[in-house]
Order: sequence, then C-alpha cells, then structure tokens
Amino acid sequence: ISAADVNSVVLLQGFNWESWRAGGGNWYGVVKKNIEMMKGLGITDVWLPPPSQSVAPQGYLPSQLFNLNASKYGNQQALEDLIRSLHANDIRAVADIVINHRCGDKQDGEGRWNQFTTTGIEHRPSFAGVMDWGGWAITLGDKFSDGTGEHH
Repeated sequence: ISAADVNSVVLLQGFNWESWRAGGGNWYGVVKKNIEMMKGLGITDVWLPPPSQSVAPQGYLPSQLFNLNASKYGNQQALEDLIRSLHANDIRAVADIVINHRCGDKQDGEGRWNQFTTTGIEHRPSFAGVMDWGGWAITLGDKFSDGTGEHH
C-alpha cells in the first residue's frame, strides 16, 4: 500500500450507527464482500468501526480496548482478513480507536459503568497493568460515577 496522496484520497465510512446489527455479527465480512465494488468506484481508504469490546454495541463505550474478539462488528480474525483483503486491493484501512470514552465492563450497585475487571490483554505480559483502570481514572464529582481522580 502506498502512502496517501492528499489530492486523490477518497475515504469511505465503512459503517453507520446500525451496522453492528447487520451481517449476523460479522460486519467485517459484509465490507469484505464489497471490496471489488469499492475499488471500482475509486475508494482509496475505508474507515472501519471501533474494533474493541464495548458496553455500547456501536463501539463508542469501549471497556476492553485490546479485546478484538468481542466487538459486535466481528472478531479479530475477520478484521484481519478484511484488512488483508483491502490491502491486496490497494485500499487502506482507517482505524477508529476510541480511547477517550472508556468505561468499565461491569456496573456497580447503582448501575454506573465503573467496574474495570479486565483489559482483554492479560496474556501479553508486556502490557500488564497498562490499562488497569479504577476509580482514580474517573473524574471526582462526576454524577455518573464514583471517581476519585482529579476534579475539573
């Protein structure tokens, strides 16, 4: 894949708010089936949906950033297959990585998503502890949480 020429980039948003409902849990497969058409239309880049496990099915409330097997859009293997197919057709994949909306993966007794139990990367020692969030990572005084972090 060549570097992007800003004068000839045609970016396609490869999902919408309801795409997670389509494809029987494999939206990546739906996109993959349309690569030939996209190439014929001159698409150079495809913006893919957030790939992480998320409290919200659309992917914008991720709780396990490194867990690519629990996305409502498909699993890690399907994502990797899609990216390989895009690259084989000279189309770049653009990742939508949502890190500023992270929430816990379980609710507390009051229904707040502030319990961080896993990151999805326990099997990778080099990342051990990197994403082990707790109340300290949530703003103090936030009405939706019990954060103990800096108050702003």
